[in-house]
Amino acid sequence: MSLRVLLLGKNKLSGSIPPELGDLGGLRVLALMENALTGSIPPEVAGLTKLEELYIQDNQGLTGSIPQEFVNLRLDEFW
Repeated sequence: MSLRVLLLGKNKLSGSIPPELGDLGGLRVLALMENALTGSIPPEVAGLTKLEELYIQDNQGLTGSIPQEFVNLRLDEFW
């Protein structure tokens, strides 16, 4: 069995989004909203082919654009 939901919103996390999150192949929901994350969204996150919901809003330090690799994801929700 693999991890399907990872809820880390509102936890005062700082620093960059770890590219290792892309190794969680069974992940369907990833919530990182309302933290102090910085930098860009790592393209490895787009390797989560089962991802249905991604919440990254309200991280005022995130920069850059959404990686091109994200065009292949079929997200139901993206914030």
